[in-house]
Amino acid sequence: MKKIVILLNLLCAFYFNSLAQTTYTWNVTRGDWNSPSSWSPARNTPAANDILVFNGSTIPNACATLITTQTIGKLRIINNANVRFIAKAPTQATGTISRASGNVTGSSTLFTTELKQGDVITNGNAFYGEVSSITSNTAMVVSALGNLTNVPFYFAQSLNLNDGTTSALDISSGSVLTMSDSTLVIRILNGSKGSVNGTVRMLN
Repeated sequence: MKKIVILLNLLCAFYFNSLAQTTYTWNVTRGDWNSPSSWSPARNTPAANDILVFNGSTIPNACATLITTQTIGKLRIINNANVRFIAKAPTQATGTISRASGNVTGSSTLFTTELKQGDVITNGNAFYGEVSSITSNTAMVVSALGNLTNVPFYFAQSLNLNDGTTSALDISSGSVLTMSDSTLVIRILNGSKGSVNGTVRMLN
């Protein structure tokens, strides 16, 4: 019986540790978002519930580059931090699309697995629209009008915040987030909320 109790205790400890969130704080003036050494502690095993912090008290001016699509728990930009995000170039999607008055049909496309509502699609440069709804792998609606015929397309990188709280996004008063060079979508997923008391800027 004693062995069984010890085993149960170990299993419970493992279970609750697996649910724990890890907080990572940006620790360089300019660096690759995906490099473990850009964070403290080193972000060797990114998880979908990570809390990522840019703290102006330690790094007043920070630039994170090569940001790629991922889901995290929470993004915090605090203590008068001045932060710049530069996303990796848009990713080419599978297949080709045609568009008529916002209705998009695909050929050999994977809309339901590659895209989410709110994603921005482009040809790599020109804006093709923001995804309003997805019906199937080959049918969706976007915000832009006009006609396209059998063209390749790309989707912008996105940060998906999924903390399940009212503070999945926290940009505090006096802090600034600038997104530039390449389109980046910051999406707060259902069940989460955020607050922006600082400034958000978008530059070409």
